[in-house]
Amino acid sequence: PEILFNIPKTLDPRALVTFNSFPSDHATLFYALATGFFIANRKMGVLTFIYVTLLIAIPRLYVGLHYPTDVLAGAILGIGITAFFITRPRVRELIKQWVLVWLDRQPGLFYAAIFIITFQIGTLFIESRELASYIFEFISRTISFFQRNYGWFV
Repeated sequence: PEILFNIPKTLDPRALVTFNSFPSDHATLFYALATGFFIANRKMGVLTFIYVTLLIAIPRLYVGLHYPTDVLAGAILGIGITAFFITRPRVRELIKQWVLVWLDRQPGLFYAAIFIITFQIGTLFIESRELASYIFEFISRTISFFQRNYGWFV
């Protein structure tokens, strides 16, 4: 209210109740992917960075989902982690060996797993996050139950 910002009509303010802002998970994921493209092909990487900035990062700022520092921290985290791991020959070699062996030994399972992973990336791990929150809530309630009724887990 102090800066006279009007929330876009399409944004439901109740959606922000369980929302975590820092760092931006969108920025972390998409800047990490852009970094991978940049390392593989500089021209494509620059285009991807422009795309991520214009169509993912800035809109999240505009609609009020993030502060600029959220997006900046997410970008630094995504770029830093990806650049660190992708540029390490030993890490790349270990991953490549493991993936190629798995592909060679169990191609059906490999492709199914890659599909699930890329689907999760495409949906920003929404299902995985929900499952994790349900598991966490179940564990918390179970511990609370045993603490209240039996004095366990004290």
